[in-house]
Amino acid sequence: MNKKKVHKLSQFSRNFVCLHRYRGLLQFNCGELCPATIRWMGESVLMSVVSSPGITLKEICFRLEFALQAAAVHDLVTVLKEAGCVQEVEEVFENMTLSSPFQKQYSEEVIVYLLPVAGCFETFARIFGG
Repeated sequence: MNKKKVHKLSQFSRNFVCLHRYRGLLQFNCGELCPATIRWMGESVLMSVVSSPGITLKEICFRLEFALQAAAVHDLVTVLKEAGCVQEVEEVFENMTLSSPFQKQYSEEVIVYLLPVAGCFETFARIFGG
């Protein structure tokens, strides 16, 4: 097996999951984590993005806080972005709330939201099996 690039994730999954790119597909080599569990967690994050296009990462963490820690959600979103299932979009908006009546300039606020990619279910099924 020809390993081209190894992706490192956060401390949550660093010891358990290594992602290898091989022929354009992501493959999991899991230590103590069950691949079916990784797939289930990835499906839940992907379905949150598909059911609510334009959802922010903070909102996904809030929706899934009963089952997943925020670090795991961030890792799964990174995996889904690398796999080509979701797309991250950044937009800059003017914050219209003034902190003081004497302030004349509006501050800028960067909003990062996630959009599903066309064919994301097929890509997910091809990568994670099923």
